[in-house]
Amino acid sequence: NNINNLEWVTNKENIQHALKNKTIKVGSNSRLAKFKKPDILKIRKKYNSGNYSQIELAKEYNCSGITISRIVNNKRYI
Repeated sequence: NNINNLEWVTNKENIQHALKNKTIKVGSNSRLAKFKKPDILKIRKKYNSGNYSQIELAKEYNCSGITISRIVNNKRYI
């Protein structure tokens, strides 16, 4: 690094810059993601079948009901 190519930014600005330039991965592409794309699709399919509640899926996948809710409502892992 050279002092001439550095700039002072907030953490939020730094993250926005990284997302814009695709230097970090988010959602199921992140190496830290608990669920990968096949899992997400399976959860959504099970929920949409009407045979599973969000609570049942949370127990099956060992996560919170909020996580399942965000997955099935496309608020997470879009």
